[in-house]
Amino acid sequence: MAGWEDSFFMFGWFKAPCPVDLREKVWTELRLGWLVEGWGWQRLREGPVILPTASFFEIPERGGAIDAERVLTDVCRYVGSRRESLRLEFAPAESLANGSGEYLRGDVATVRLAEFWRDDLESLIAMLAHYAALDLLLRDGRCRDDESDLGWYADLACVFLGMGIFGANSAIKQRSGSDGTWTWWQIRARRHLPARVFGYAMALVAAARGERRPRWADWLGDDARDTFQRGCRFLQRRGECVLDLEANGALRVAGSVPSLAADLRHGNDSLRLASLWALLEYGSASAAALDEVAACLRSGSSVLRSEAARVIGAIGVEKVAVSDELMALLDSRDRTVCCSALTALGQLQVPLDREGPRGEIFLDELRMLITDDDVQVAQTAVLTLCRYGRAASEAFETLAGAMLEPLRRALVACDYRSQDLYFTALHAVFGGAEEFLQTHFQEYDPDLYPLALGALELYRQQHRNEP
Repeated sequence: MAGWEDSFFMFGWFKAPCPVDLREKVWTELRLGWLVEGWGWQRLREGPVILPTASFFEIPERGGAIDAERVLTDVCRYVGSRRESLRLEFAPAESLANGSGEYLRGDVATVRLAEFWRDDLESLIAMLAHYAALDLLLRDGRCRDDESDLGWYADLACVFLGMGIFGANSAIKQRSGSDGTWTWWQIRARRHLPARVFGYAMALVAAARGERRPRWADWLGDDARDTFQRGCRFLQRRGECVLDLEANGALRVAGSVPSLAADLRHGNDSLRLASLWALLEYGSASAAALDEVAACLRSGSSVLRSEAARVIGAIGVEKVAVSDELMALLDSRDRTVCCSALTALGQLQVPLDREGPRGEIFLDELRMLITDDDVQVAQTAVLTLCRYGRAASEAFETLAGAMLEPLRRALVACDYRSQDLYFTALHAVFGGAEEFLQTHFQEYDPDLYPLALGALELYRQQHRNEP
Protein backbone atom coordinates (compact mmCIF):
# COMPACT_ATOMS: atom_id res chain seq x y z
CA MET A 1 0.00 0.00 0.00
CA ALA A 2 1.34 3.42 -0.90
CA GLY A 3 2.48 5.62 1.98
CA TRP A 4 0.86 8.96 2.70
CA GLU A 5 3.66 10.82 0.88
CA ASP A 6 3.23 8.69 -2.25
CA SER A 7 -0.52 9.28 -2.09
CA PHE A 8 -0.02 13.03 -2.07
CA PHE A 9 2.27 12.81 -5.11
CA MET A 10 -0.05 10.30 -6.84
CA PHE A 11 -3.02 12.64 -6.76
CA GLY A 12 -0.90 15.73 -7.58
CA TRP A 13 -1.53 17.46 -4.25
CA PHE A 14 2.06 18.60 -4.18
CA LYS A 15 5.01 18.24 -6.49
CA ALA A 16 8.20 16.39 -5.63
CA PRO A 17 10.90 19.07 -5.26
CA CYS A 18 14.39 18.72 -6.63
CA PRO A 19 16.74 17.80 -3.75
CA VAL A 20 19.56 20.18 -4.78
CA ASP A 21 19.45 23.91 -5.40
CA LEU A 22 18.79 25.32 -8.85
CA ARG A 23 22.43 26.11 -9.64
CA GLU A 24 23.62 22.59 -8.68
CA LYS A 25 20.70 20.98 -10.49
CA VAL A 26 21.20 22.71 -13.84
CA TRP A 27 24.99 22.38 -13.69
CA THR A 28 24.66 18.62 -13.16
CA GLU A 29 22.17 18.17 -15.99
CA LEU A 30 24.15 20.30 -18.45
CA ARG A 31 27.50 18.68 -17.75
CA LEU A 32 26.00 15.20 -17.87
CA GLY A 33 24.55 16.13 -21.27
CA TRP A 34 28.01 17.19 -22.43
CA LEU A 35 29.38 13.80 -21.40
CA VAL A 36 26.59 12.08 -23.32
CA GLU A 37 27.54 14.12 -26.39
CA GLY A 38 31.17 13.05 -26.05
CA TRP A 39 30.99 9.48 -24.79
CA GLY A 40 27.58 8.34 -25.95
CA TRP A 41 24.15 7.57 -24.54
CA GLN A 42 24.75 3.84 -24.82
CA ARG A 43 27.76 3.96 -22.52
CA LEU A 44 25.70 5.74 -19.86
CA ARG A 45 22.78 3.32 -20.16
CA GLU A 46 24.65 0.04 -20.46
CA GLY A 47 27.99 0.48 -18.69
CA PRO A 48 28.50 -1.43 -15.43
CA VAL A 49 28.14 0.25 -12.04
CA ILE A 50 31.30 -0.58 -10.07
CA LEU A 51 30.78 -1.64 -6.45
CA PRO A 52 33.16 -1.77 -3.45
CA THR A 53 33.17 -5.58 -3.44
CA ALA A 54 35.64 -8.39 -4.07
CA SER A 55 34.01 -8.89 -7.48
CA PHE A 56 35.64 -5.66 -8.66
CA PHE A 57 38.65 -5.08 -6.41
CA GLU A 58 41.16 -7.11 -4.45
CA ILE A 59 40.32 -6.52 -0.80
CA PRO A 60 43.28 -7.11 1.54
CA GLU A 61 43.03 -9.29 4.61
CA ARG A 62 42.35 -7.48 7.86
CA GLY A 63 45.44 -5.42 8.65
CA GLY A 64 46.96 -6.15 5.26
CA ALA A 65 48.52 -3.45 3.07
CA ILE A 66 46.61 -2.03 0.11
CA ASP A 67 48.32 -2.51 -3.24
CA ALA A 68 47.76 1.01 -4.60
CA GLU A 69 49.34 0.27 -7.98
CA ARG A 70 46.99 -2.66 -8.49
CA VAL A 71 44.04 -0.48 -7.48
CA LEU A 72 45.03 2.16 -10.05
CA THR A 73 45.27 -0.51 -12.75
CA ASP A 74 41.76 -1.74 -11.92
CA VAL A 75 40.37 1.82 -11.80
CA CYS A 76 41.85 2.67 -15.21
CA ARG A 77 40.27 -0.46 -16.69
CA TYR A 78 36.82 0.45 -15.39
CA VAL A 79 37.09 4.13 -16.32
CA GLY A 80 38.57 3.45 -19.74
CA SER A 81 41.72 5.52 -19.33
CA ARG A 82 45.22 4.37 -20.33
CA ARG A 83 47.12 2.99 -17.33
CA GLU A 84 50.47 3.69 -18.96
CA SER A 85 49.56 7.40 -19.09
CA LEU A 86 49.47 7.72 -15.29
CA ARG A 87 52.21 7.56 -12.68
CA LEU A 88 51.23 7.25 -9.00
CA GLU A 89 53.16 8.85 -6.15
CA PHE A 90 52.44 9.38 -2.46
CA ALA A 91 53.65 12.39 -0.47
CA PRO A 92 53.15 14.01 2.95
CA ALA A 93 49.87 15.95 3.03
CA GLU A 94 51.65 19.19 3.94
CA SER A 95 53.67 19.06 0.71
CA LEU A 96 50.54 19.11 -1.45
CA ALA A 97 48.84 22.36 -2.43
CA ASN A 98 45.44 21.28 -1.10
CA GLY A 99 46.70 18.72 1.43
CA SER A 100 44.91 15.93 -0.41
CA GLY A 101 46.09 15.22 -3.96
CA GLU A 102 47.21 16.78 -7.20
CA TYR A 103 47.45 16.02 -10.90
CA LEU A 104 50.56 17.06 -12.85
CA ARG A 105 49.86 17.02 -16.55
CA GLY A 106 52.33 15.52 -19.05
CA ASP A 107 52.76 12.79 -21.64
CA VAL A 108 52.77 10.58 -18.59
CA ALA A 109 50.74 12.46 -15.99
CA THR A 110 51.64 12.21 -12.31
CA VAL A 111 49.00 11.67 -9.65
CA ARG A 112 50.36 12.64 -6.22
CA LEU A 113 48.23 11.64 -3.25
CA ALA A 114 48.56 12.33 0.47
CA GLU A 115 49.91 9.37 2.42
CA PHE A 116 46.74 9.01 4.50
CA TRP A 117 44.75 7.76 1.49
CA ARG A 118 46.72 4.47 1.68
CA ASP A 119 44.72 3.51 4.79
CA ASP A 120 41.21 3.64 3.29
CA LEU A 121 40.55 1.49 0.24
CA GLU A 122 37.19 3.01 -0.74
CA SER A 123 38.51 6.57 -0.49
CA LEU A 124 41.68 5.61 -2.37
CA ILE A 125 39.56 4.18 -5.18
CA ALA A 126 37.53 7.42 -5.24
CA MET A 127 40.66 9.58 -5.49
CA LEU A 128 42.21 7.44 -8.21
CA ALA A 129 38.93 7.34 -10.16
CA HIS A 130 38.73 11.13 -9.95
CA TYR A 131 42.19 11.60 -11.43
CA ALA A 132 41.78 8.82 -14.01
CA ALA A 133 38.56 10.50 -15.19
CA LEU A 134 40.26 13.90 -15.16
CA ASP A 135 43.08 12.50 -17.30
CA LEU A 136 40.53 11.05 -19.73
CA LEU A 137 38.63 14.35 -19.99
CA LEU A 138 41.78 16.33 -20.70
CA ARG A 139 43.25 13.88 -23.21
CA ASP A 140 39.90 13.63 -25.02
CA GLY A 141 39.67 17.43 -25.17
CA ARG A 142 36.38 17.42 -23.25
CA CYS A 143 37.56 20.27 -21.03
CA ARG A 144 40.46 22.64 -20.40
CA ASP A 145 42.72 22.46 -17.38
CA ASP A 146 41.89 26.08 -16.43
CA GLU A 147 38.12 25.57 -16.06
CA SER A 148 36.86 26.63 -12.65
CA ASP A 149 34.59 23.59 -12.21
CA LEU A 150 37.15 21.04 -13.38
CA GLY A 151 37.15 19.12 -10.08
CA TRP A 152 33.37 18.81 -10.09
CA TYR A 153 33.38 17.83 -13.75
CA ALA A 154 35.90 15.02 -13.17
CA ASP A 155 33.75 13.65 -10.32
CA LEU A 156 30.65 13.80 -12.50
CA ALA A 157 32.56 11.90 -15.17
CA CYS A 158 33.16 9.21 -12.54
CA VAL A 159 29.39 8.93 -12.10
CA PHE A 160 28.92 8.65 -15.87
CA LEU A 161 31.61 5.95 -16.05
CA GLY A 162 30.12 3.83 -13.26
CA MET A 163 32.47 4.86 -10.43
CA GLY A 164 30.16 7.30 -8.64
CA ILE A 165 29.51 5.25 -5.51
CA PHE A 166 33.09 5.63 -4.35
CA GLY A 167 33.14 9.40 -4.78
CA ALA A 168 29.74 9.81 -3.14
CA ASN A 169 30.79 7.81 -0.08
CA SER A 170 34.15 9.52 0.36
CA ALA A 171 33.11 13.12 -0.34
CA ILE A 172 33.71 13.70 3.37
CA LYS A 173 35.63 11.43 5.72
CA GLN A 174 35.73 11.91 9.46
CA ARG A 175 38.43 10.65 11.77
CA SER A 176 38.67 11.08 15.53
CA GLY A 177 40.97 10.03 18.32
CA SER A 178 42.99 11.18 21.31
CA ASP A 179 46.66 11.68 22.09
CA GLY A 180 46.15 11.38 25.84
CA THR A 181 45.69 15.10 26.45
CA TRP A 182 43.67 16.49 23.58
CA THR A 183 40.72 14.94 21.81
CA TRP A 184 40.94 15.76 18.15
CA TRP A 185 38.80 15.37 15.10
CA GLN A 186 39.34 16.03 11.46
CA ILE A 187 36.97 16.34 8.54
CA ARG A 188 38.85 15.29 5.45
CA ALA A 189 37.14 16.90 2.47
CA ARG A 190 38.19 16.23 -1.15
CA ARG A 191 37.01 19.70 -2.21
CA HIS A 192 35.17 18.36 -5.20
CA LEU A 193 31.56 17.32 -5.88
CA PRO A 194 29.44 17.33 -2.67
CA ALA A 195 27.69 14.10 -1.64
CA ARG A 196 24.26 15.63 -2.34
CA VAL A 197 25.21 16.43 -5.95
CA PHE A 198 26.62 12.91 -6.37
CA GLY A 199 23.22 11.64 -5.21
CA TYR A 200 21.28 13.74 -7.73
CA ALA A 201 23.67 12.83 -10.55
CA MET A 202 23.18 9.15 -9.79
CA ALA A 203 19.42 9.67 -9.79
CA LEU A 204 19.78 11.05 -13.33
CA VAL A 205 21.83 8.00 -14.28
CA ALA A 206 19.21 5.65 -12.83
CA ALA A 207 16.48 7.48 -14.77
CA ALA A 208 18.52 7.27 -17.97
CA ARG A 209 18.98 3.53 -17.46
CA GLY A 210 15.27 3.01 -16.70
CA GLU A 211 16.08 1.73 -13.19
CA ARG A 212 13.45 2.70 -10.62
CA ARG A 213 15.04 0.97 -7.62
CA PRO A 214 18.55 -0.12 -8.65
CA ARG A 215 20.24 -2.52 -6.25
CA TRP A 216 23.53 -0.67 -6.59
CA ALA A 217 21.96 2.30 -4.78
CA ASP A 218 22.04 0.25 -1.55
CA TRP A 219 25.79 0.90 -1.45
CA LEU A 220 25.36 4.68 -1.21
CA GLY A 221 26.10 6.39 2.12
CA ASP A 222 23.35 8.21 3.97
CA ASP A 223 23.90 11.72 2.55
CA ALA A 224 24.06 10.66 -1.08
CA ARG A 225 21.31 8.02 -0.67
CA ASP A 226 18.82 10.56 0.67
CA THR A 227 19.42 12.91 -2.26
CA PHE A 228 19.38 9.98 -4.67
CA GLN A 229 15.98 8.79 -3.46
CA ARG A 230 14.44 12.26 -3.53
CA GLY A 231 16.01 12.88 -6.92
CA CYS A 232 14.44 9.69 -8.25
CA ARG A 233 11.00 10.79 -7.02
CA PHE A 234 11.49 14.20 -8.64
CA LEU A 235 12.49 12.69 -11.99
CA GLN A 236 9.88 9.93 -11.96
CA ARG A 237 7.20 12.58 -11.59
CA ARG A 238 8.59 14.37 -14.65
CA GLY A 239 10.20 17.26 -12.82
CA GLU A 240 11.64 19.91 -15.11
CA CYS A 241 15.03 18.90 -16.49
CA VAL A 242 17.23 20.38 -19.22
CA LEU A 243 18.61 16.91 -19.95
CA ASP A 244 15.96 15.14 -22.04
CA LEU A 245 15.95 11.60 -20.66
CA GLU A 246 13.43 10.50 -23.28
CA ALA A 247 15.50 11.72 -26.24
CA ASN A 248 18.81 9.93 -25.67
CA GLY A 249 20.15 12.57 -23.30
CA ALA A 250 19.83 15.53 -25.66
CA LEU A 251 20.00 18.96 -24.05
CA ARG A 252 17.00 21.26 -24.32
CA VAL A 253 19.15 24.41 -24.51
CA ALA A 254 18.57 26.54 -27.61
CA GLY A 255 21.32 27.19 -30.14
CA SER A 256 20.81 30.87 -31.01
CA VAL A 257 20.44 34.17 -29.16
CA PRO A 258 16.80 34.77 -30.30
CA SER A 259 15.79 31.26 -29.20
CA LEU A 260 17.57 31.67 -25.87
CA ALA A 261 15.75 34.97 -25.36
CA ALA A 262 12.44 33.20 -26.04
CA ASP A 263 13.30 30.55 -23.43
CA LEU A 264 14.08 33.29 -20.92
CA ARG A 265 10.58 34.69 -21.52
CA HIS A 266 8.62 31.44 -21.48
CA GLY A 267 10.77 28.66 -20.01
CA ASN A 268 10.85 27.18 -16.51
CA ASP A 269 13.54 28.22 -14.03
CA SER A 270 15.89 25.41 -15.04
CA LEU A 271 15.69 26.34 -18.71
CA ARG A 272 16.11 30.03 -17.88
CA LEU A 273 19.30 29.36 -15.93
CA ALA A 274 20.69 27.13 -18.68
CA SER A 275 19.86 29.86 -21.20
CA LEU A 276 21.61 32.53 -19.14
CA TRP A 277 24.76 30.41 -19.01
CA ALA A 278 24.53 29.74 -22.74
CA LEU A 279 24.33 33.48 -23.47
CA LEU A 280 27.72 33.93 -21.80
CA GLU A 281 29.23 32.03 -24.72
CA TYR A 282 27.88 34.56 -27.26
CA GLY A 283 29.72 37.57 -25.84
CA SER A 284 28.53 40.95 -27.14
CA ALA A 285 25.99 39.28 -29.44
CA SER A 286 23.97 38.51 -26.30
CA ALA A 287 23.05 42.21 -26.13
CA ALA A 288 20.05 41.35 -28.35
CA ALA A 289 18.62 39.46 -25.36
CA LEU A 290 19.42 42.16 -22.78
CA ASP A 291 15.77 42.94 -21.97
CA GLU A 292 14.97 39.27 -21.38
CA VAL A 293 18.07 38.86 -19.20
CA ALA A 294 17.14 41.98 -17.22
CA ALA A 295 13.66 40.57 -16.62
CA CYS A 296 15.35 37.73 -14.69
CA LEU A 297 16.58 40.33 -12.18
CA ARG A 298 12.99 40.39 -10.94
CA SER A 299 12.70 36.61 -10.65
CA GLY A 300 11.62 34.99 -7.40
CA SER A 301 14.74 32.82 -7.63
CA SER A 302 17.88 34.32 -6.08
CA VAL A 303 19.98 32.09 -8.35
CA LEU A 304 18.37 33.58 -11.47
CA ARG A 305 18.77 37.13 -10.14
CA SER A 306 22.43 36.52 -9.39
CA GLU A 307 23.23 34.84 -12.72
CA ALA A 308 21.28 37.45 -14.70
CA ALA A 309 23.41 40.17 -13.10
CA ARG A 310 26.53 38.23 -14.04
CA VAL A 311 25.41 37.96 -17.67
CA ILE A 312 24.56 41.68 -17.83
CA GLY A 313 28.05 42.53 -16.62
CA ALA A 314 29.56 40.23 -19.25
CA ILE A 315 27.43 41.76 -22.03
CA GLY A 316 28.81 45.15 -21.06
CA VAL A 317 26.01 47.33 -22.45
CA GLU A 318 25.06 50.08 -20.00
CA LYS A 319 21.35 50.90 -19.95
CA VAL A 320 19.88 53.19 -17.30
CA ALA A 321 16.79 51.09 -16.60
CA VAL A 322 18.91 47.96 -16.19
CA SER A 323 21.45 49.76 -13.99
CA ASP A 324 18.58 50.94 -11.78
CA GLU A 325 17.48 47.35 -11.30
CA LEU A 326 21.03 46.29 -10.47
CA MET A 327 21.31 49.08 -7.91
CA ALA A 328 18.06 47.94 -6.32
CA LEU A 329 19.63 44.50 -5.82
CA LEU A 330 22.38 45.98 -3.64
CA ASP A 331 19.89 45.81 -0.77
CA SER A 332 19.35 42.07 -1.27
CA ARG A 333 19.70 39.88 1.81
CA ASP A 334 21.27 37.24 -0.41
CA ARG A 335 24.97 38.08 -0.50
CA THR A 336 25.52 36.29 -3.81
CA VAL A 337 22.87 38.46 -5.47
CA CYS A 338 24.35 41.60 -3.92
CA CYS A 339 27.89 40.68 -5.00
CA SER A 340 26.80 39.82 -8.56
CA ALA A 341 24.96 43.14 -8.87
CA LEU A 342 27.98 45.03 -7.50
CA THR A 343 30.35 43.32 -9.92
CA ALA A 344 28.04 44.01 -12.87
CA LEU A 345 27.76 47.71 -11.98
CA GLY A 346 31.54 47.93 -11.90
CA GLN A 347 31.88 46.14 -15.24
CA LEU A 348 29.36 48.54 -16.78
CA GLN A 349 31.24 51.51 -15.26
CA VAL A 350 28.04 53.06 -13.99
CA PRO A 351 28.88 56.66 -12.96
CA LEU A 352 29.64 56.96 -9.26
CA ASP A 353 27.19 59.87 -9.03
CA ARG A 354 24.39 57.86 -10.69
CA GLU A 355 21.17 58.21 -8.70
CA GLY A 356 19.39 54.94 -8.08
CA PRO A 357 15.64 54.20 -8.14
CA ARG A 358 15.19 55.33 -4.52
CA GLY A 359 17.34 58.45 -4.85
CA GLU A 360 20.50 56.83 -3.49
CA ILE A 361 23.87 57.66 -5.09
CA PHE A 362 26.00 54.72 -6.25
CA LEU A 363 29.05 56.18 -4.50
CA ASP A 364 27.19 56.19 -1.17
CA GLU A 365 26.04 52.62 -1.71
CA LEU A 366 29.63 51.60 -2.44
CA ARG A 367 30.90 53.35 0.68
CA MET A 368 28.39 51.56 2.90
CA LEU A 369 29.05 48.16 1.34
CA ILE A 370 32.81 48.51 1.86
CA THR A 371 32.07 48.45 5.60
CA ASP A 372 29.51 45.63 5.40
CA ASP A 373 29.77 42.95 8.08
CA ASP A 374 29.76 40.27 5.40
CA VAL A 375 33.37 39.86 4.28
CA GLN A 376 32.42 38.70 0.77
CA VAL A 377 30.20 41.74 0.20
CA ALA A 378 32.83 44.14 1.58
CA GLN A 379 35.61 42.68 -0.55
CA THR A 380 33.45 42.71 -3.68
CA ALA A 381 32.73 46.41 -3.04
CA VAL A 382 36.47 47.12 -2.82
CA LEU A 383 37.12 45.18 -6.04
CA THR A 384 34.35 47.17 -7.74
CA LEU A 385 36.02 50.39 -6.60
CA CYS A 386 39.31 49.18 -8.12
CA ARG A 387 37.63 48.99 -11.53
CA TYR A 388 37.18 52.76 -11.50
CA GLY A 389 40.86 53.45 -10.81
CA ARG A 390 41.83 57.14 -10.86
CA ALA A 391 38.32 58.05 -12.00
CA ALA A 392 37.30 57.55 -8.37
CA SER A 393 40.07 59.78 -6.97
CA GLU A 394 37.73 62.76 -6.54
CA ALA A 395 35.64 60.65 -4.19
CA PHE A 396 38.71 59.28 -2.42
CA GLU A 397 38.19 61.09 0.88
CA THR A 398 34.66 59.71 1.13
CA LEU A 399 35.78 56.17 0.36
CA ALA A 400 39.07 56.27 2.28
CA GLY A 401 37.22 56.72 5.55
CA ALA A 402 35.16 53.63 4.76
CA MET A 403 38.30 51.56 4.11
CA LEU A 404 40.07 52.67 7.29
CA GLU A 405 38.41 50.35 9.81
CA PRO A 406 38.41 47.23 7.57
CA LEU A 407 42.13 47.76 6.86
CA ARG A 408 42.83 48.20 10.57
CA ARG A 409 41.01 44.94 11.35
CA ALA A 410 42.92 43.12 8.59
CA LEU A 411 46.24 44.32 9.98
CA VAL A 412 45.42 43.30 13.55
CA ALA A 413 44.15 39.88 12.44
CA CYS A 414 47.11 39.34 10.05
CA ASP A 415 44.54 38.81 7.31
CA TYR A 416 46.98 39.09 4.40
CA ARG A 417 44.37 38.52 1.70
CA SER A 418 42.28 41.47 2.88
CA GLN A 419 45.37 43.63 3.37
CA ASP A 420 46.39 42.91 -0.21
CA LEU A 421 42.92 43.87 -1.43
CA TYR A 422 42.82 47.22 0.39
CA PHE A 423 46.35 48.15 -0.65
CA THR A 424 45.41 47.34 -4.27
CA ALA A 425 42.42 49.69 -3.99
CA LEU A 426 44.55 52.47 -2.51
CA HIS A 427 47.06 52.14 -5.34
CA ALA A 428 44.37 51.94 -8.03
CA VAL A 429 42.45 55.00 -6.85
CA PHE A 430 45.02 57.15 -5.09
CA GLY A 431 48.23 56.04 -6.78
CA GLY A 432 49.79 54.79 -3.54
CA ALA A 433 49.14 53.95 0.10
CA GLU A 434 51.95 55.81 1.94
CA GLU A 435 50.09 59.08 2.38
CA PHE A 436 46.93 57.25 3.48
CA LEU A 437 48.86 55.32 6.15
CA GLN A 438 50.68 58.42 7.30
CA THR A 439 47.48 60.45 7.54
CA HIS A 440 45.33 57.85 9.26
CA PHE A 441 47.79 55.76 11.29
CA GLN A 442 50.93 57.70 12.21
CA GLU A 443 49.16 60.18 14.45
CA TYR A 444 45.95 58.44 15.45
CA ASP A 445 47.16 54.84 15.75
CA PRO A 446 50.96 55.02 16.22
CA ASP A 447 51.24 51.47 17.60
CA LEU A 448 49.75 50.04 14.41
CA TYR A 449 51.64 52.33 12.04
CA PRO A 450 54.89 50.24 11.87
CA LEU A 451 52.83 47.10 11.24
CA ALA A 452 50.98 48.87 8.44
CA LEU A 453 54.24 49.98 6.82
CA GLY A 454 55.62 46.44 7.04
CA ALA A 455 52.47 45.04 5.44
CA LEU A 456 52.73 47.63 2.65
CA GLU A 457 56.35 46.70 1.97
CA LEU A 458 55.42 43.01 1.79
CA TYR A 459 52.64 43.91 -0.65
CA ARG A 460 55.13 45.80 -2.84
CA GLN A 461 57.54 42.89 -2.91
CA GLN A 462 54.81 40.49 -3.98
CA HIS A 463 53.60 42.83 -6.75
CA ARG A 464 56.95 44.23 -7.85
CA ASN A 465 56.80 42.90 -11.40
CA GLU A 466 53.20 43.90 -12.06
CA PRO A 467 52.44 46.87 -14.34
